[in-house]
This record gives sequence, C-alpha cells and structure tokens, in this order.
Amino acid sequence: MTNVGFCKQRLLEASEFETLGNLRSQVAVLARRLLRARLPDPKSRMALRAWAAEELRKLEVAPGSGVSEVVPTYRLGEISRRMAMFQTVLDVLDEVEGSAAA
Repeated sequence: MTNVGFCKQRLLEASEFETLGNLRSQVAVLARRLLRARLPDPKSRMALRAWAAEELRKLEVAPGSGVSEVVPTYRLGEISRRMAMFQTVLDVLDEVEGSAAA
C-alpha cells in the first residue's frame, strides 16, 4: 500500500468512528501527524488534496445546477462526517502549505 493510500484509509476510518462533535479536531490532529510522517513531499500531498477535493465535490450539491440527489435520512450522519473530514483535510493542507511558504 502506498503512503497516500494508507493516509486515505486512516482518514476514512477516522470519519467512521468519530462523532461529528469531535471529528474535525481528531481529523486535524491525525492529518497533521500523517503529513509529517507519511507525506513529506509535495507531490504526495497534492495527490491527497486532489482526492479530498474530488470526494468532497461528489458529496456536495451545487446550488442552481438543476441536479439534486435525495439523501436518505439514515445516511445523513455518515455523509456529514465524511464531508467534515474532507473539508478538514483540505484546511490542514492549506495551513501546512501556507506555513511552509512563509
């Protein structure tokens, strides 16, 4: 398994086992740890960013697009956690890359 694949798997696991209340903080800590230990190079971080952005786009519904998908209520919690996880990963990547550029 590649380092990017390992990071994806760990982040998805975190989104399944954490509650929505503490998900963002737990994912942020995990993402920083994974970036430091497993993804030190910019190329692999770009791959993780592309994955998170694409998965987030799949879950979001663009207002005014004319296309909407009805989400069953039993899946709302899962989708909310996954969306929060993807957004947190993107936020952490922005933060890390911003601090590296400074």
